[in-house]
Amino acid sequence: MLAIWVRGMERRIFDILPKKTFGIALIFSSVLFIFSTLLYLFTRTPNVVAIIVVSLITYTNTLTALFVWSEKLRRNSLPYIVLLIILVAVSVGMLVFEIYYLLARKFVAEIVEPGYATLGLLILLILGYFANQIVEKITPELYWRVGRFLGEDYINVVYVSAFAMIGPAIAFFGVTSLDPYMGFLTLLIAFMPIPGKIRNIRMYLRREEIAKTMEETIRKWLLSIPAIKDVPEIKVYSLGPLAFAEFRVMVSELIRDRLEVLGDSIRVPIVDMIGNLVGIHAYLSTTRDTQVLVGIPAEDSKVSSRLAGKCVVVRVDLSKLEVIGTERVELSDLKEEDEILRSLISKRLDVLCLREVDKKIKNYLDGWFIIPMQIESDTVDAAQKELIENLRKLIE
Repeated sequence: MLAIWVRGMERRIFDILPKKTFGIALIFSSVLFIFSTLLYLFTRTPNVVAIIVVSLITYTNTLTALFVWSEKLRRNSLPYIVLLIILVAVSVGMLVFEIYYLLARKFVAEIVEPGYATLGLLILLILGYFANQIVEKITPELYWRVGRFLGEDYINVVYVSAFAMIGPAIAFFGVTSLDPYMGFLTLLIAFMPIPGKIRNIRMYLRREEIAKTMEETIRKWLLSIPAIKDVPEIKVYSLGPLAFAEFRVMVSELIRDRLEVLGDSIRVPIVDMIGNLVGIHAYLSTTRDTQVLVGIPAEDSKVSSRLAGKCVVVRVDLSKLEVIGTERVELSDLKEEDEILRSLISKRLDVLCLREVDKKIKNYLDGWFIIPMQIESDTVDAAQKELIENLRKLIE
């Protein structure tokens, strides 16, 4: 879900997973858990106990996503880790108890209605498959990694159900004595998702370290965009496997009319780059209280008619509209226009002055939110005066 609020020269971008994703995942988990529990009470086969456990485990990833997604829940993560530990402990306890029970009873078969047990396990297998496919499909494409995370536990239901069907199917044909032995193997297979949940608990204990790493990654990427002058606030809420990011960026007043485009250019790469974000909340504000860098292609104080290997970089105080410094940059090793543009972009230019601005250069600069400014002056000194006048028109 993407929402954009406009207030003065500020844009607020709120992009999160749709709430229905969690609702559908929780419904599937509940259906699987309740159905498998009723099936066990009706058939008494240990194979179904394994399905009860893996169905219970499907709640964990959804709870992780929900706690980091909700603004209220992510600020106090203690209930999350308590629930996660309880779910894992109960799951392990059920498996250990059922294995102990089988050993203590010396694998005495207790299965009844093996035909219904086989049919019920087939239904659970189909439900697990559709749960995985539907949860991943309703997750927006931008958050496909989170969709995989939410859907991965349902695949365990499919695998375990497929193996669990063997014992009841054999019992259906009259060989009931093999059912507890197959149930023992099915219970061992049901331990398969447990190590992943223990890793999630360990990641939770490192959540602050993980959050700091994400914050630095996001800050570094944001500041690689020339138009972004500062990232005064950034906060990542992490529960280990998933996270939510909030940040505020200050951008030059020169691009105030393109804040919405800039916001979209920020939103998509950050979610895709970090991978495990369930949403971002970003504020984009403009400011004049900053300095901007302007590139002027020039040789020997003469403005070049086209991009060249030499350039004068002018530093302008935007609040006072005054030139506060100049620097000559030589790119003599670069001949191709694209190479020169990439090199100039690395200088974090806000404006590139050119006597002729063709469509290709304009499109290239627009992608980096650098303003292509056409000037008529022949000399660098005259170009600086013309530049100040043009900047005044842009921000007033």
